[in-house]
Amino acid sequence: MALDTRNDYEPDEKPSFRMRATNTSSTHCKADFGPKAAVLTIQNDSAEVVWSSKDCPRPGQDLVLNVPAKSAISHTVEWDRTRSEPKCATPPAGRVPAGTYLVELRFPGEPVKPQSFVLKKG
Repeated sequence: MALDTRNDYEPDEKPSFRMRATNTSSTHCKADFGPKAAVLTIQNDSAEVVWSSKDCPRPGQDLVLNVPAKSAISHTVEWDRTRSEPKCATPPAGRVPAGTYLVELRFPGEPVKPQSFVLKKG
């Protein structure tokens, strides 16, 4: 499982994060891109978690996709720049400020490879 994002985003853009599963075997397999298996987390420059896909997953949000043999598939998650809180608690109002952020993808059996990105000032 790999994660791709751009280096920076303009004030009116929603950051997007592309998760990619590659199947190197000769038979098809399945990849779960849902928030219970593939957890995206975004931290600010103070290492505070500002958003996580595991904070408030909706029922039925599983996303298991078939990955054909010797190929790859991807799924993109768009972030609206708002905060999330564990267990669906009410997050602070408004969008996060401009600055440098770190996004990471946690997926069972895969190393975590954080990537930084910048939300530009308006």
